[in-house]
Amino acid sequence: TFKDKDGTQASGSSTTIATPGMTVAAGDLVVVFVTFEGADTTIAVSDGTTSLTADPNGKYIGHIDAAFDPRCQIFYLPASVASGTNSVVYTATFGATRPWRNITAMTYTPPGTVSVDATSVGANGTTTAAASGNFTTTGTDGVAFGFYGEFGVAISTHRINALAADQIITPLRTAQWSKAYSAGFTGQATGTIASGNTWVCAAIAFKAAA
Repeated sequence: TFKDKDGTQASGSSTTIATPGMTVAAGDLVVVFVTFEGADTTIAVSDGTTSLTADPNGKYIGHIDAAFDPRCQIFYLPASVASGTNSVVYTATFGATRPWRNITAMTYTPPGTVSVDATSVGANGTTTAAASGNFTTTGTDGVAFGFYGEFGVAISTHRINALAADQIITPLRTAQWSKAYSAGFTGQATGTIASGNTWVCAAIAFKAAA
């Protein structure tokens, strides 16, 4: 069950960026997407109590331009211990200052124990059709997420496995979207952008135990 979503972007050199307060209950699934401009650096995300896990397939996709290509990282927490009403903040901390940073987050309340079902290796490009690359799920009660980052153009037509997204959050030049599923599939996260600037696109899916 969808719970909440939020995100923001910031310019000016800093080592952190944080979501506005979000509604999260203990046991909720939390998925966070971080993008930044500049050379590679470490990223850690925490809710102040628990550190989120970084998806190794979602790390620093995009090295077309060594200096300014968008970099990204996916983080997740299968069962949050934090709880509150519009009060939980997720903070990304970088290993070095970065001039432009973005963070998005979504929370879901699962019916049971959650585990990663599938994850895309991710992709980058300069076409008007962004795509994460295929991933294969096996769960019968799950939710998949798509992610997009680019330094100039918003994305539209958010899809997962060719189906319209259930939830979308689109701060400036970044997006996160999700789609629930009840059967395994092989597909990808996709979207449409107005011009062929450099983009990154990735996906991850989670399944709940029966």
